[in-house]
Amino acid sequence: MSNDLISIILCTKNNVIDPLVYDSINKQTYHPIELIIECGSDNNNAVRNRGFAKSTGKYIFFMDEDIILHTNCIEMLHNQLTRCQVDFSYCNYDRQGALSGIQSGKIFDYESLKKMNYISTMSLMKRKIFTKFDIKIKRLQDWDLFLDICAKGYTGTWVDEVLFLALYRDGDISTKGGEHWTNSVEIIKKKHNIQ
Repeated sequence: MSNDLISIILCTKNNVIDPLVYDSINKQTYHPIELIIECGSDNNNAVRNRGFAKSTGKYIFFMDEDIILHTNCIEMLHNQLTRCQVDFSYCNYDRQGALSGIQSGKIFDYESLKKMNYISTMSLMKRKIFTKFDIKIKRLQDWDLFLDICAKGYTGTWVDEVLFLALYRDGDISTKGGEHWTNSVEIIKKKHNIQ
């Protein structure tokens, strides 16, 4: 029996993608994979939603242009998702550049997700559960998305392995701390009525 098609939706701002990113997709041990590349200098979430509209896979995996996947990333996420009979799977990842060190997830629990974000955009999910990214959200779009998904009763599983590398550049929105971070958190909490 053949594996189900997985759509990797790769989002880029200027259509210039590091060859290492391409290679990391081409070398995945899971097959079949459909690669959708969506370019746009507008809102990142709008770009992701356009990419989704073009995809056809039973499972989807959103990927940013600064992500390098380990060769077994998609296979391990898919295996655990199907074995645990849940709706999405997520993992740990390594960070290099303006931010560094291992970013670890934790065992899935909806109540703990309301308190802090521990699920990356780079997670595998069943197509049917995707609720679209909110184009009004500028930061923490992964937290916002999975709060939406889990509010509908869907559940996930954590693969406690480092399965990709994220490259951070100075000036990226993800590297901004202080008031910018605090304001971004408050926007998510207000939207989801989290105290």
